[in-house]
Amino acid sequence: MTMVKSSSTKRAAALPATELSVCDKTALAIATCRALFYPLSSTFRRFDDVMMADAIEQLAADCPMFAGRVRKLEPALRWSVSSLAIVNSNAGIEFDVVNRPDTQIGELMTPAAWTMKSTSITSPKVPSYFPSMDTGQRMFKGKEPVCKVRLTHLQDGDILAVTMSHMLTDGMHWPAFMTHLAARYKELATGGAWTAPPEKLIAVDGNKGLLTYAKLRERLVADGAVDAGWTPEPIEVRAALMDHVRAWTLLFKNGFQK
Repeated sequence: MTMVKSSSTKRAAALPATELSVCDKTALAIATCRALFYPLSSTFRRFDDVMMADAIEQLAADCPMFAGRVRKLEPALRWSVSSLAIVNSNAGIEFDVVNRPDTQIGELMTPAAWTMKSTSITSPKVPSYFPSMDTGQRMFKGKEPVCKVRLTHLQDGDILAVTMSHMLTDGMHWPAFMTHLAARYKELATGGAWTAPPEKLIAVDGNKGLLTYAKLRERLVADGAVDAGWTPEPIEVRAALMDHVRAWTLLFKNGFQK
């Protein structure tokens, strides 16, 4: 297991922190897990471990928030959801490689391969090919990586799995992360003969709430609906009372999730 950090030569001048929307902040105790399965075939041989680590390093340079840590929440009695942010510390994206030559992909794709019983915040139950993540005290103290990648080599293929803080990604943005990683890997695999076009890369300038604006602007400008300099009116989304209650409950109680 290694912490992949962006090198000083690759890293652009990053802002001290990545600001989050209120909706992002109320997801502080949740991690999202996604995995892609790659059976061996005439077009897929295997992922290269070193090349994958280098692609992750480049992604960390492109998007510093993925290699950052949650701003340490202290003092505890004065802490509030609104204080949450990701410090662009370049502490690293956790990356590990697992070799299971006696296991086939099919064995890991059925519910029988894992259990959902007695699932708690500090003891989550997820398939073995996912990196685990402590979304409790370690996350709140700024010690837990907000993004983890695991590459598992099986008898008949590979699994590329990502566990990430829900503050950074959701069902819509997760594909953008994987597309970005795939683009950087392809650049390395082709020896630079292929260069990733802008639409394959995530563009974030320190405010995660603006992640989707570039795509939205691009489509509207192409349709002639708005001018090139158009910026959407800010939408203020406030957390409901129960969002704050739930956040505090998860912070201090290792309750079972249903």
